[in-house]
Amino acid sequence: MSLPPTMLTLLPDDVISEILSWTPVKSVCRFRCLSRGWLALVSSQAFLAAHKSQVDLHLLLATSSSGKEASNIGRDLRLFDEEGNVVRVIRNVGALWTVCHGVDGPVCVTRDFRGRRDVFGVNVINPATGSVLITVTVELESQEIFLFNIGCAAPSGVYKVVRFDDESWKVLTLGDDAEWSELRSPATTLSNYFYRSFVVTVNGVMHFLYTSRRLPFYKDLILRLDLKREEWKASLEGPTKQGDQFQKRLTTECIVRLNDTICLVQLEEHFVTNNRCTNLWLLTDFDKGTWVKAYTVSMSPTTVLYRPLRVMHDGGKLLFYGYHSPTKTRMLQVYDPLTATSAHFMKFPRDFHSDVCLCDLNLECFV
Repeated sequence: MSLPPTMLTLLPDDVISEILSWTPVKSVCRFRCLSRGWLALVSSQAFLAAHKSQVDLHLLLATSSSGKEASNIGRDLRLFDEEGNVVRVIRNVGALWTVCHGVDGPVCVTRDFRGRRDVFGVNVINPATGSVLITVTVELESQEIFLFNIGCAAPSGVYKVVRFDDESWKVLTLGDDAEWSELRSPATTLSNYFYRSFVVTVNGVMHFLYTSRRLPFYKDLILRLDLKREEWKASLEGPTKQGDQFQKRLTTECIVRLNDTICLVQLEEHFVTNNRCTNLWLLTDFDKGTWVKAYTVSMSPTTVLYRPLRVMHDGGKLLFYGYHSPTKTRMLQVYDPLTATSAHFMKFPRDFHSDVCLCDLNLECFV
């Protein structure tokens, strides 16, 4: 591809392409209007691939109607960028349920109970394009209370809902008019564990966090369900025991997906100094259950590291979702491991009650 003569006299093609490949999406989009040569450059497949590999994902905040409203019917899904601008609105898709990862990136999942406890609608939405990938009605066999989670099987990209309680497990494949099918219970006896309400799907395997009830130390257990085969894999233990230890207390906060692996978020509190920090453990070997402590983030007494979102391209900096307790303010911060400091990234509106997702809103969505 050749560029206009005026461009060629300034810099070689490869130098221009290299500079732009590190430029944020919004800035690159402005060059489309300069000339056909610029448009051809930023639209080429080689440039799109290079830009996608080097620029951090575009952040989108996903929210629906206020949680104070009693009904889920007719809610809109709203997507905001980090400057607070509304990127798009998907009408009448119900309340935001969760954000999970499909084969092509994160998706927003909404549900609409339609006035009944035993029937609800599920919508799987691509936040990058705004398209509704799946719309399906899920019917329950009774109105009893169950726990639900949704994940994507790999490599097929089929979405499945898992329903479970203390005694039974069932699975439903979305989009093929299938009925609920029984799952064999995990081999691990769960009578001494309680469910922590955190589920993460990575590479088609759904991970459930449980914690033991035994004192004085608690042990984390992660159940693993292969969604394609609908079979249980070997369970994993957490990296450390929890509870009061010598002059400190360790508490597991949650598990999340962080850069295509499982991250266990652990709060560490020191009794003598009252210092608090958050340890982030990454599961580096799924088969052997090997954990590595990747980050230790010091926290102020009023700040809670709620969830890490992404390890950024810029020197391993960590983007995380935090909470300032006195003002009840949610915020995003960036932690730099080289300086061991956190910098403010953005603050959420006070009426923000929903989820945060990192959406792959790259140049392909604009050119």
